[in-house]
Amino acid sequence: MDATLELKKTPDESLVEEANEDAVNRVAERGLVRKLDTVIVPLMALGYFFGYLDRGQIGNARLLGFQETLHITNQQYFHALMILVFFVGSLAVQFPTGLLMRVVPAQWVFGGAILLFGTAATLISTARSFAPLMILRLLLGFGEATQSLSFLYLSMWYKPGELAFRSGLVYWSTTVAGFTSGLIAYGVGKNLDHAHGKEAWQWLFIVEGIPTIALGILTVLIMPSMPDRVVKSGHWLLRSTEEHKLLLARTTAAQNTINAKIVPRQILIGLKDFKLLFLPTFVRALGSGRLKSQLYTIIPYSFAVISTPLFSWLADRYRKRAVPFAGCLRTSIIGFVIILGTPNKTASIAGCCFVAAGAYPAISIGAAWITTIHGGYTKRALAGGVAQIFVQGYSIIGTQIYDQPPRFFKGHGILLGFYVVALAGTAVLYFRLKQENERRDREAEARRNGDAPELVNVGSFEDLCDYHPDWRYPI
Repeated sequence: MDATLELKKTPDESLVEEANEDAVNRVAERGLVRKLDTVIVPLMALGYFFGYLDRGQIGNARLLGFQETLHITNQQYFHALMILVFFVGSLAVQFPTGLLMRVVPAQWVFGGAILLFGTAATLISTARSFAPLMILRLLLGFGEATQSLSFLYLSMWYKPGELAFRSGLVYWSTTVAGFTSGLIAYGVGKNLDHAHGKEAWQWLFIVEGIPTIALGILTVLIMPSMPDRVVKSGHWLLRSTEEHKLLLARTTAAQNTINAKIVPRQILIGLKDFKLLFLPTFVRALGSGRLKSQLYTIIPYSFAVISTPLFSWLADRYRKRAVPFAGCLRTSIIGFVIILGTPNKTASIAGCCFVAAGAYPAISIGAAWITTIHGGYTKRALAGGVAQIFVQGYSIIGTQIYDQPPRFFKGHGILLGFYVVALAGTAVLYFRLKQENERRDREAEARRNGDAPELVNVGSFEDLCDYHPDWRYPI
């Protein structure tokens, strides 16, 4: 009987046992990972790329006359930023959508979200006042919030030792977006202003929105769902029984549970966990014109383009999280010190390079760390949602504290303080997790030596989350 049809009728336990009993064929596994890398990582990266382009180009559009055309005040402009980054992305969408992926195929969740924010971004070109702008930014936020689930989705497909580099490649696309957004805005501002009766800022949203819509359609068509759903229902990329066995074996090796369900009890467990709570205007003020400002933003992003995959690869290569994460924070701290310490414009740009070179890989490594220190699908989805509340909360703070040009002492000083606190928090988290891993290792050794009774009916990771005695935290 066909394996896919059989799995529809019977539980997966027998296939899981068979997969775990067989020695994993490393050559076949490498081939499987290459397949995943050619489809999953590029789709997630492109989703992030266009999400950041569509979200961030409101800043470049402002430099191209967007604010004057809509007759909105500075405060209204910042309100348009805030409704996207906080109320939608953090509270209203991400966690529920993360749970939705256990019910609805992931390709529909991600593809639908990309279609939504691509359409909203394109329609911003038609806005003529503050009210429609807010509505479209709200819809943009609904769609873009889902992209943060990329790291949760990746943790279902990749082992912990593979996750940081893939997360880094996905988030690396945001540095490319930052790198290219200035170039796109420069080209649009220079060549398309008043073409066919539209202003440059309108063309900016059209040029970036339409390809986003195309990506949403492509995602629905070719992206695989969760691994266990692929084993049950099949997918054009992964068809053989051997690949299905490998998928299930890799899922369990990544400390995931086959056919995990939404478990409301895990929300309460997660809320009690201390780990849950861990974790272009500036350039214009330096004295450049509008178009040159967009070109200068390229310089810091170019450093992040290099540092993000490099630091993320090192995190996986040496199977470490805390050390490379702390190294990224220290790099950004150096950048803020340079910016605060001198009024020289060249030095300020250099400081921005240090900040970007540390901040971007820190986000990708941090995302991989967060997803792998929480067991149970519901708890892991909750952890990502809560983390985004803090991340987007800091984005709100950023729109309010950078209000004293040209040096922005207050804004840079506050962010410097945040980075120092984050560095201290990283040390605390590292030693707490290290201590817990050592305690569980001692208890397991005692059971093997007969110095402690064997555990019976312990349950799965879905039952006990990361409090399961066999769980180990990546540090």
